[in-house]
Amino acid sequence: TATPPAAPLTLRRHPTASAGSRTQLQTMASTPVRASPARRAASASTPGARFRALRRHYTVTETLSEGGNSTVYRAVRCGTTDASDVLGEEVAIKIVSKSGLNEASRTALAREVVVLRQLASDANSLRYVEVLEDVQYVYVVMELLAGGDLLSALTHRRSAFSAPDALRVVREVLCSLSALHDRGIAHRDVKLENVMFADAEHSVVKLIDFGLCHRRRPGGDLHARQPCGTAAYSPPQIVMRAPYVPEEGDSWSVGVVLYALLCRRLPFGSASPADGGSAMESLGRRIVEATPTLHGGVWDQIPCAVKELVSALLSKTGADRPSAREAIEMIDEILVGLDDEVADVTHEALDLLAGAQSLMHALTGSRKSASPSRRSGH
Repeated sequence: TATPPAAPLTLRRHPTASAGSRTQLQTMASTPVRASPARRAASASTPGARFRALRRHYTVTETLSEGGNSTVYRAVRCGTTDASDVLGEEVAIKIVSKSGLNEASRTALAREVVVLRQLASDANSLRYVEVLEDVQYVYVVMELLAGGDLLSALTHRRSAFSAPDALRVVREVLCSLSALHDRGIAHRDVKLENVMFADAEHSVVKLIDFGLCHRRRPGGDLHARQPCGTAAYSPPQIVMRAPYVPEEGDSWSVGVVLYALLCRRLPFGSASPADGGSAMESLGRRIVEATPTLHGGVWDQIPCAVKELVSALLSKTGADRPSAREAIEMIDEILVGLDDEVADVTHEALDLLAGAQSLMHALTGSRKSASPSRRSGH
């Protein structure tokens, strides 16, 4: 059955469920939100007094986001470390309070650091700098991504992304995922909030937040069994609490992101545990049973090949979804086709313009040749 038009994209952040949670898609902690300017200033003025391990190496300048047990700050390097001797470099520092760590969050933090280190040489991945530690806090120092996240970019626009722009953004996400998958790692929480732009020009896209990654042991089982991630981006297998291939779940989540970029709606709507059990159950039924709308409105302007890609990524059967590498190849073919269409339209327009100019020249010439005879007749 086709879904009714999905709920408009909202400004709220969708909570993430812990891999260690026994309740389906139950959130582990508050989802990060942007701090107000006043709070940013207040927070930035006090951390140096608390964060002992940072004092010799970094000066904290601004609060970027806050979560249940961690805060991300913008900081400037003021001293050298084994990791870098670039003074004045701006970085992002995720500061985690040890007092608030339970077994699940401790595991997630360790997993995130391990994955960041493994991806250190990959150009499409978030650059890891170093980890510092003192009695009270763990400090994960990373590349500063100053362009904001994809959710903010989408909600602040007056319209959806064009098909070529959406495909280029998603292609970069898929490149990050491909680098992960090649190492036997799946992200398991791909969503608009976890895609960041490196700069204000939105020229570079990177995937963040690796706390829920699944790392497969060599020769290990292909399937995972722990439900985790974000409800609106979860594939049917997680909703049904069935074994799932994590990489195939990543492909589904990319399909949700691409759908949202093209029409500013989530394909199955959204819900969180805070909305109550009935809302979550309704979302789950739509994910398992419904087919997202790909016709009418903006979809009538989207090329068929793009809609076919969305459908493939959102296939209910995990094995039918393209892998990250296969989706990249599909996007490359689509973009080449779109470029050819633009070139054909441009040539047609130039031919029409040339024909119009020739006609104007012909009309101008005929007027000039007719003018003397009219004067001689008078």
